[in-house]
Amino acid sequence: ILAVFEIIHSYYQKSKNRAKTDKLYKMIIDWNIDGGLRLINLEASFLAHFTANHHLFQLKTADTVFAIAAHKLKFPLITWDKQLLKIPKKRIKSLTPDEFLKL
Repeated sequence: ILAVFEIIHSYYQKSKNRAKTDKLYKMIIDWNIDGGLRLINLEASFLAHFTANHHLFQLKTADTVFAIAAHKLKFPLITWDKQLLKIPKKRIKSLTPDEFLKL
């Protein structure tokens, strides 16, 4: 959940658009209330998925963890990171916060 807030805060720092930032926070909160947010247990099942799929991503370890989490959950990865945005869409869908807001 910390990564989600980091992304939203980063969006605010870049845009200074409080209305859009507040809308994004509300979307995440509403999504979580509806049960959309899933926490990943970084234990055996995640390690097994990481081990089986890390080769799909030519990234630093920390970035690979985020990419693998999105891959495992079949969720889009919302990021400003240019390397993560270059991941082929057939592996995971990655969006900037601006693109996510337009959904």
